[in-house]
Amino acid sequence: MLNFIIKSGILVIIVTGLSTLINNYLINKWKSKHENEMLKLKEINESNNKKIDVMYNNFSIAANKSHGNSISAVDKLWRNIMTLRELYSMAVHFYTVLKEDEYNRFNNQYMKSILESLPNDKEHTKTLHGLISEIEACRIFISESLFSFFSVYASFTGRIVYKLKDGYKKRKIEPWYIDKGIKSFLSVFFSEKEIKSMSITAPLGIRTVQNAMELKILNECKTIIYGEYSSNILTQNVVKTAKELSKHEPDKFNDNYMK
Repeated sequence: MLNFIIKSGILVIIVTGLSTLINNYLINKWKSKHENEMLKLKEINESNNKKIDVMYNNFSIAANKSHGNSISAVDKLWRNIMTLRELYSMAVHFYTVLKEDEYNRFNNQYMKSILESLPNDKEHTKTLHGLISEIEACRIFISESLFSFFSVYASFTGRIVYKLKDGYKKRKIEPWYIDKGIKSFLSVFFSEKEIKSMSITAPLGIRTVQNAMELKILNECKTIIYGEYSSNILTQNVVKTAKELSKHEPDKFNDNYMK
Protein backbone atom coordinates (compact mmCIF):
# COMPACT_ATOMS: atom_id res chain seq x y z
CA MET A 1 0.00 0.00 0.00
CA LEU A 2 2.85 2.34 0.90
CA ASN A 3 4.58 1.61 -2.40
CA PHE A 4 1.33 2.35 -4.24
CA ILE A 5 0.95 5.68 -2.50
CA ILE A 6 4.57 6.58 -3.22
CA LYS A 7 4.27 5.59 -6.87
CA SER A 8 0.97 7.50 -7.19
CA GLY A 9 2.56 10.56 -5.64
CA ILE A 10 5.51 10.37 -7.99
CA LEU A 11 3.14 9.98 -10.96
CA VAL A 12 1.12 13.01 -9.87
CA ILE A 13 4.32 15.03 -9.55
CA ILE A 14 5.46 13.92 -13.01
CA VAL A 15 2.06 14.63 -14.61
CA THR A 16 1.84 18.01 -12.87
CA GLY A 17 5.35 18.89 -13.96
CA LEU A 18 4.71 17.86 -17.54
CA SER A 19 1.45 19.79 -17.54
CA THR A 20 3.21 22.86 -16.21
CA LEU A 21 5.98 22.53 -18.79
CA ILE A 22 3.47 22.11 -21.61
CA ASN A 23 1.41 25.07 -20.40
CA ASN A 24 4.47 27.27 -20.08
CA TYR A 25 5.63 26.18 -23.52
CA LEU A 26 2.26 26.98 -25.11
CA ILE A 27 1.96 30.30 -23.28
CA ASN A 28 5.50 31.34 -24.22
CA LYS A 29 4.91 30.27 -27.81
CA TRP A 30 1.63 32.25 -27.99
CA LYS A 31 3.21 35.23 -26.26
CA SER A 32 6.29 35.17 -28.50
CA LYS A 33 4.14 34.90 -31.62
CA HIS A 34 1.96 37.86 -30.73
CA GLU A 35 4.84 39.92 -29.38
CA ASN A 36 6.49 39.57 -32.77
CA GLU A 37 3.27 40.53 -34.50
CA MET A 38 2.76 43.49 -32.20
CA LEU A 39 6.37 44.52 -32.80
CA LYS A 40 5.80 44.39 -36.54
CA LEU A 41 2.61 46.41 -36.15
CA LYS A 42 4.47 48.96 -34.03
CA GLU A 43 7.19 49.24 -36.70
CA ILE A 44 4.55 49.81 -39.39
CA ASN A 45 2.84 52.49 -37.28
CA GLU A 46 6.16 54.24 -36.64
CA SER A 47 6.95 54.10 -40.35
CA ASN A 48 3.57 55.58 -41.23
CA ASN A 49 3.97 58.31 -38.60
CA LYS A 50 7.31 59.27 -40.13
CA LYS A 51 5.70 59.39 -43.57
CA ILE A 52 2.94 61.64 -42.24
CA ASP A 53 5.51 63.92 -40.57
CA VAL A 54 7.48 64.24 -43.81
CA MET A 55 4.34 64.89 -45.83
CA TYR A 56 3.09 67.40 -43.26
CA ASN A 57 6.40 69.30 -43.46
CA ASN A 58 6.27 69.24 -47.26
CA PHE A 59 2.68 70.41 -47.22
CA SER A 60 3.60 73.17 -44.75
CA ILE A 61 6.38 74.47 -46.98
CA ALA A 62 4.10 74.37 -50.01
CA ALA A 63 1.26 75.97 -48.03
CA ASN A 64 3.47 78.85 -46.86
CA LYS A 65 4.58 79.55 -50.42
CA SER A 66 1.03 79.20 -51.68
CA HIS A 67 -0.23 81.54 -48.95
CA GLY A 68 2.12 84.28 -50.19
CA ASN A 69 0.75 83.81 -53.71
CA SER A 70 -2.78 83.85 -52.33
CA ILE A 71 -2.23 87.19 -50.59
CA SER A 72 -0.90 88.66 -53.84
CA ALA A 73 -3.94 87.32 -55.69
CA VAL A 74 -6.32 88.78 -53.08
CA ASP A 75 -4.54 92.14 -53.33
CA LYS A 76 -4.97 92.14 -57.11
CA LEU A 77 -8.62 91.11 -56.80
CA TRP A 78 -9.43 93.95 -54.42
CA ARG A 79 -7.62 96.46 -56.62
CA ASN A 80 -9.81 95.30 -59.51
CA ILE A 81 -12.89 95.75 -57.33
CA MET A 82 -11.85 99.35 -56.70
CA THR A 83 -11.18 99.83 -60.43
CA LEU A 84 -14.69 98.62 -61.25
CA ARG A 85 -16.19 100.88 -58.61
CA GLU A 86 -14.29 103.88 -59.97
CA LEU A 87 -14.81 103.23 -63.69
CA TYR A 88 -18.55 102.72 -63.40
CA SER A 89 -19.27 105.01 -60.48
CA MET A 90 -21.32 107.35 -62.66
CA ALA A 91 -23.80 104.59 -63.49
CA VAL A 92 -24.34 103.94 -59.78
CA HIS A 93 -24.44 107.69 -59.21
CA PHE A 94 -27.23 108.01 -61.80
CA TYR A 95 -29.51 105.61 -59.93
CA THR A 96 -28.55 107.17 -56.60
CA VAL A 97 -29.25 110.87 -57.23
CA LEU A 98 -32.18 110.63 -59.64
CA LYS A 99 -35.70 109.48 -58.88
CA GLU A 100 -37.47 107.06 -61.20
CA ASP A 101 -39.66 109.78 -62.71
CA GLU A 102 -36.48 111.67 -63.66
CA TYR A 103 -34.80 108.81 -65.53
CA ASN A 104 -36.22 109.75 -68.93
CA ARG A 105 -35.93 113.54 -68.86
CA PHE A 106 -33.39 113.54 -71.64
CA ASN A 107 -33.32 117.34 -71.91
CA ASN A 108 -31.83 117.47 -68.40
CA GLN A 109 -28.20 118.49 -68.92
CA TYR A 110 -26.99 117.01 -65.65
CA MET A 111 -28.50 113.63 -66.47
CA LYS A 112 -27.18 113.84 -70.01
CA SER A 113 -23.65 114.56 -68.78
CA ILE A 114 -23.77 111.46 -66.59
CA LEU A 115 -24.92 109.19 -69.39
CA GLU A 116 -22.41 110.53 -71.90
CA SER A 117 -19.54 110.00 -69.45
CA LEU A 118 -20.06 106.23 -69.57
CA PRO A 119 -17.54 104.21 -71.66
CA ASN A 120 -18.51 103.14 -75.16
CA ASP A 121 -19.54 99.53 -75.74
CA LYS A 122 -16.17 98.38 -77.09
CA GLU A 123 -14.21 99.98 -74.28
CA HIS A 124 -16.69 98.70 -71.70
CA THR A 125 -16.46 95.09 -72.90
CA LYS A 126 -12.67 95.15 -73.17
CA THR A 127 -12.21 96.59 -69.68
CA LEU A 128 -14.62 94.16 -68.04
CA HIS A 129 -13.09 91.15 -69.80
CA GLY A 130 -9.58 92.27 -68.88
CA LEU A 131 -10.32 92.69 -65.18
CA ILE A 132 -11.99 89.29 -64.92
CA SER A 133 -9.20 87.58 -66.92
CA GLU A 134 -6.56 88.98 -64.55
CA ILE A 135 -8.23 87.32 -61.57
CA GLU A 136 -8.93 84.12 -63.48
CA ALA A 137 -5.18 83.84 -64.13
CA CYS A 138 -4.53 83.61 -60.37
CA ARG A 139 -7.70 81.67 -59.59
CA ILE A 140 -5.70 78.72 -58.27
CA PHE A 141 -4.52 80.83 -55.30
CA ILE A 142 -7.97 81.92 -54.10
CA SER A 143 -11.11 80.08 -53.09
CA GLU A 144 -13.75 79.25 -55.68
CA SER A 145 -16.35 81.21 -53.71
CA LEU A 146 -14.15 84.33 -53.81
CA PHE A 147 -13.60 83.99 -57.54
CA SER A 148 -17.33 83.46 -58.04
CA PHE A 149 -18.16 86.54 -55.95
CA PHE A 150 -15.70 88.66 -57.92
CA SER A 151 -17.00 87.44 -61.29
CA VAL A 152 -20.60 88.12 -60.31
CA TYR A 153 -19.72 91.54 -58.86
CA ALA A 154 -17.98 92.48 -62.12
CA SER A 155 -20.91 91.17 -64.16
CA PHE A 156 -23.39 93.00 -61.93
CA THR A 157 -21.50 96.27 -62.42
CA GLY A 158 -21.20 95.68 -66.16
CA ARG A 159 -24.89 94.86 -66.40
CA ILE A 160 -25.84 98.10 -64.64
CA VAL A 161 -23.82 100.10 -67.18
CA TYR A 162 -25.18 98.12 -70.13
CA LYS A 163 -28.84 98.52 -69.11
CA LEU A 164 -28.37 102.25 -68.52
CA LYS A 165 -26.69 102.82 -71.90
CA ASP A 166 -29.21 100.61 -73.69
CA GLY A 167 -32.12 102.47 -72.06
CA TYR A 168 -30.58 105.78 -73.08
CA LYS A 169 -30.32 104.65 -76.69
CA LYS A 170 -33.93 103.42 -76.68
CA ARG A 171 -35.08 106.48 -74.78
CA LYS A 172 -36.56 104.27 -72.07
CA ILE A 173 -34.46 103.89 -68.93
CA GLU A 174 -35.95 101.49 -66.40
CA PRO A 175 -35.14 100.91 -62.71
CA TRP A 176 -32.05 98.74 -62.35
CA TYR A 177 -33.61 96.28 -59.90
CA ILE A 178 -36.34 95.00 -62.27
CA ASP A 179 -33.83 93.45 -64.69
CA LYS A 180 -33.83 89.62 -64.59
CA GLY A 181 -30.09 89.43 -65.17
CA ILE A 182 -29.36 91.69 -62.21
CA LYS A 183 -31.79 89.71 -60.04
CA SER A 184 -29.89 86.51 -60.85
CA PHE A 185 -26.61 88.16 -59.81
CA LEU A 186 -28.12 89.27 -56.52
CA SER A 187 -29.27 85.72 -55.77
CA VAL A 188 -25.64 84.53 -55.82
CA PHE A 189 -24.74 86.92 -53.00
CA PHE A 190 -27.92 87.15 -50.97
CA SER A 191 -30.92 85.19 -49.78
CA GLU A 192 -34.42 86.48 -50.53
CA LYS A 193 -34.67 87.65 -46.94
CA GLU A 194 -31.44 89.64 -47.23
CA ILE A 195 -32.55 91.24 -50.49
CA LYS A 196 -35.84 92.37 -48.94
CA SER A 197 -34.03 93.80 -45.92
CA MET A 198 -31.85 96.03 -48.12
CA SER A 199 -34.80 97.99 -49.58
CA ILE A 200 -33.29 97.93 -53.06
CA THR A 201 -36.08 100.07 -54.50
CA ALA A 202 -35.04 103.01 -52.29
CA PRO A 203 -32.96 105.84 -53.85
CA LEU A 204 -29.80 104.53 -52.17
CA GLY A 205 -30.73 100.90 -52.82
CA ILE A 206 -28.08 100.33 -55.46
CA ARG A 207 -25.37 101.75 -53.22
CA THR A 208 -26.54 99.54 -50.37
CA VAL A 209 -26.35 96.47 -52.59
CA GLN A 210 -22.90 97.40 -53.88
CA ASN A 211 -21.56 97.91 -50.36
CA ALA A 212 -23.09 94.63 -49.16
CA MET A 213 -21.50 92.75 -52.06
CA GLU A 214 -18.11 94.25 -51.28
CA LEU A 215 -18.48 93.35 -47.61
CA LYS A 216 -19.09 89.70 -48.49
CA ILE A 217 -16.05 89.75 -50.77
CA LEU A 218 -13.95 91.30 -47.98
CA ASN A 219 -15.03 88.61 -45.52
CA GLU A 220 -14.01 85.94 -48.02
CA CYS A 221 -10.68 87.72 -48.52
CA LYS A 222 -10.05 87.62 -44.76
CA THR A 223 -10.19 83.82 -44.67
CA ILE A 224 -7.32 83.77 -47.16
CA ILE A 225 -5.28 86.65 -45.71
CA TYR A 226 -5.40 85.18 -42.19
CA GLY A 227 -4.45 81.74 -43.48
CA GLU A 228 -7.72 79.98 -42.68
CA TYR A 229 -8.18 78.79 -46.26
CA SER A 230 -4.58 77.46 -46.54
CA SER A 231 -4.83 75.87 -43.09
CA ASN A 232 -8.00 74.02 -44.05
CA ILE A 233 -6.42 72.75 -47.27
CA LEU A 234 -3.31 71.62 -45.36
CA THR A 235 -5.40 69.75 -42.79
CA GLN A 236 -7.47 68.09 -45.49
CA ASN A 237 -4.31 66.89 -47.27
CA VAL A 238 -2.79 65.43 -44.10
CA VAL A 239 -6.04 63.67 -43.15
CA LYS A 240 -6.37 62.32 -46.66
CA THR A 241 -2.80 60.98 -46.55
CA ALA A 242 -3.39 59.34 -43.17
CA LYS A 243 -6.52 57.64 -44.51
CA GLU A 244 -4.62 56.37 -47.55
CA LEU A 245 -1.89 54.92 -45.33
CA SER A 246 -4.44 53.23 -43.09
CA LYS A 247 -5.81 51.32 -46.09
CA HIS A 248 -2.51 49.45 -46.33
CA GLU A 249 -2.45 48.24 -42.69
CA PRO A 250 -2.36 44.38 -42.62
CA ASP A 251 -5.58 43.09 -41.09
CA LYS A 252 -3.95 39.75 -40.24
CA PHE A 253 -2.55 41.14 -36.99
CA ASN A 254 -5.97 41.88 -35.62
CA ASP A 255 -7.33 38.57 -36.92
CA ASN A 256 -4.54 36.52 -35.38
CA TYR A 257 -4.74 38.37 -32.13
CA MET A 258 -8.37 37.35 -31.71
CA LYS A 259 -7.64 33.64 -32.36
